[in-house]
Amino acid sequence: MKKGTYVLLGALMGSNSVLAAGMSGWSQINKIGCHVNDSTCYMIISKAVGPYECASKSLRWDSSSAGGRQTLSLLTEAFMQRKEASFYIPDSCYNEDPRYPTFDYFSVRPCRGC
Repeated sequence: MKKGTYVLLGALMGSNSVLAAGMSGWSQINKIGCHVNDSTCYMIISKAVGPYECASKSLRWDSSSAGGRQTLSLLTEAFMQRKEASFYIPDSCYNEDPRYPTFDYFSVRPCRGC
Protein backbone atom coordinates (compact mmCIF):
# COMPACT_ATOMS: atom_id res chain seq x y z
CA MET A 1 0.00 0.00 0.00
CA LYS A 2 2.79 2.45 0.85
CA LYS A 3 4.47 1.81 -2.49
CA GLY A 4 1.26 2.72 -4.35
CA THR A 5 0.93 5.90 -2.28
CA TYR A 6 4.48 6.97 -3.16
CA VAL A 7 3.91 6.26 -6.85
CA LEU A 8 0.68 8.29 -6.83
CA LEU A 9 2.34 11.15 -4.91
CA GLY A 10 5.26 11.13 -7.36
CA ALA A 11 2.87 11.20 -10.32
CA LEU A 12 0.94 14.12 -8.83
CA MET A 13 4.11 16.06 -8.08
CA GLY A 14 5.44 15.32 -11.56
CA SER A 15 2.26 16.62 -13.18
CA ASN A 16 2.69 19.99 -11.44
CA SER A 17 6.34 20.35 -12.44
CA VAL A 18 5.40 21.83 -15.84
CA LEU A 19 3.68 24.63 -13.96
CA ALA A 20 6.77 25.65 -12.00
CA ALA A 21 9.09 28.49 -13.01
CA GLY A 22 11.40 27.64 -15.89
CA MET A 23 11.40 27.02 -19.61
CA SER A 24 8.04 25.97 -21.02
CA GLY A 25 9.36 23.64 -23.68
CA TRP A 26 8.56 24.12 -27.36
CA SER A 27 5.03 25.15 -28.33
CA GLN A 28 3.28 26.30 -31.46
CA ILE A 29 1.75 29.78 -31.38
CA ASN A 30 -1.89 29.28 -32.40
CA LYS A 31 -3.16 32.88 -32.03
CA ILE A 32 -1.64 36.27 -31.24
CA GLY A 33 -3.17 39.69 -30.66
CA CYS A 34 -3.43 42.77 -28.45
CA HIS A 35 -6.20 44.46 -26.48
CA VAL A 36 -7.52 47.71 -27.96
CA ASN A 37 -8.22 49.34 -24.58
CA ASP A 38 -4.79 48.86 -22.93
CA SER A 39 -1.23 47.75 -23.75
CA THR A 40 -1.77 44.04 -23.01
CA CYS A 41 -0.88 41.58 -25.76
CA TYR A 42 -1.60 37.87 -25.68
CA MET A 43 -0.95 34.64 -27.50
CA ILE A 44 -2.47 31.19 -27.36
CA ILE A 45 0.10 28.38 -27.41
CA SER A 46 -0.30 24.62 -27.77
CA LYS A 47 0.05 23.70 -24.09
CA ALA A 48 -0.75 25.15 -20.67
CA VAL A 49 2.10 26.82 -18.76
CA GLY A 50 2.47 29.01 -15.68
CA PRO A 51 2.12 28.83 -11.93
CA TYR A 52 -0.73 26.71 -10.57
CA GLU A 53 -2.97 29.72 -9.79
CA CYS A 54 -2.89 31.04 -13.37
CA ALA A 55 -1.83 28.12 -15.59
CA SER A 56 -3.21 28.58 -19.09
CA LYS A 57 -2.48 28.20 -22.80
CA SER A 58 -2.90 31.99 -23.01
CA LEU A 59 0.19 34.09 -22.15
CA ARG A 60 0.08 37.87 -21.54
CA TRP A 61 2.65 40.69 -21.66
CA ASP A 62 2.75 44.49 -21.68
CA SER A 63 3.56 46.01 -25.08
CA SER A 64 3.99 49.62 -23.89
CA SER A 65 7.82 49.43 -23.70
CA ALA A 66 10.24 49.05 -26.61
CA GLY A 67 10.93 45.48 -25.44
CA GLY A 68 7.20 44.73 -25.35
CA ARG A 69 6.73 46.00 -28.91
CA GLN A 70 9.77 44.03 -30.12
CA THR A 71 8.31 40.94 -28.47
CA LEU A 72 5.03 41.47 -30.32
CA SER A 73 6.89 41.89 -33.62
CA LEU A 74 9.10 38.82 -33.16
CA LEU A 75 6.28 36.57 -31.96
CA THR A 76 3.96 37.73 -34.76
CA GLU A 77 6.67 36.83 -37.27
CA ALA A 78 7.11 33.43 -35.58
CA PHE A 79 3.33 32.90 -35.73
CA MET A 80 3.15 33.84 -39.43
CA GLN A 81 6.04 31.50 -40.28
CA ARG A 82 4.57 28.66 -38.17
CA LYS A 83 7.63 28.43 -35.93
CA GLU A 84 7.77 27.08 -32.39
CA ALA A 85 8.64 29.11 -29.32
CA SER A 86 9.84 28.29 -25.82
CA PHE A 87 9.19 30.72 -22.95
CA TYR A 88 10.80 31.31 -19.57
CA ILE A 89 7.81 31.34 -17.22
CA PRO A 90 8.35 33.07 -13.84
CA ASP A 91 6.72 31.99 -10.55
CA SER A 92 4.25 34.88 -10.77
CA CYS A 93 1.18 35.64 -12.87
CA TYR A 94 0.66 38.66 -15.17
CA ASN A 95 0.25 41.74 -12.93
CA GLU A 96 -2.49 43.42 -14.98
CA ASP A 97 -4.65 40.28 -15.12
CA PRO A 98 -3.51 37.59 -12.66
CA ARG A 99 -5.71 34.95 -14.30
CA TYR A 100 -2.95 34.48 -16.90
CA PRO A 101 0.75 33.60 -16.90
CA THR A 102 3.43 35.84 -18.37
CA PHE A 103 7.01 35.24 -19.51
CA ASP A 104 10.41 36.88 -19.05
CA TYR A 105 12.09 35.85 -22.31
CA PHE A 106 11.67 33.43 -25.19
CA SER A 107 13.40 31.57 -28.03
CA VAL A 108 12.11 30.66 -31.49
CA ARG A 109 13.03 27.74 -33.77
CA PRO A 110 11.72 26.15 -36.98
CA CYS A 111 8.71 23.95 -36.28
CA ARG A 112 9.54 20.27 -36.10
CA GLY A 113 6.69 18.00 -37.11
CA CYS A 114 4.23 20.76 -38.07
